[in-house]
Amino acid sequence: MRTLPTLTTPMTLPQYFSTADGSLQGALDGVNTVFTTGVVLKQAMVHRNGLGLTYGVDYGAVGAFIVFPPDGVPQPGDTIEVEGFPGW
Repeated sequence: MRTLPTLTTPMTLPQYFSTADGSLQGALDGVNTVFTTGVVLKQAMVHRNGLGLTYGVDYGAVGAFIVFPPDGVPQPGDTIEVEGFPGW
């Protein structure tokens, strides 16, 4: 009989945040550059209107905050989505 190995580290599942459902908070007003997940993330993948963005070029991430550069301010009607792994 074969036995499965025991996991020694906890497995972390990604969490999803979006401006579409309000789980990613911040004004989509063409001025605001800072959005928050409310959860500290150790890794994040960000999409704008379905297109993947590049960390350090299209956005930055610090703790629970996603920050866009002045030349990449999200506009009214945009949808920002974040898939992230919570930090601990």
